[in-house]
Amino acid sequence: MREKAFCTNNFEWSASMVAGLYKARWAVELLFKELKQTLQLQSFFGENQNAVEWQIWAAMLTHLVLRYIKWKNNVACS
Repeated sequence: MREKAFCTNNFEWSASMVAGLYKARWAVELLFKELKQTLQLQSFFGENQNAVEWQIWAAMLTHLVLRYIKWKNNVACS
């Protein structure tokens, strides 16, 4: 039987620290959701690790450029 450790099993950390970790994790989840919705990142073109990493980096850079343009032009719409 394998033992599994979770952040919530660490009784040395305070509740606010664990809550902060989950809040940070949720922010990452929201970023990936936004990337998938904005850039239609539903499936990958390549099958090896390098191809997938390149597609993710390209999507993130494209998303960053689009957000910069939106910010620069004071656009409120999505």
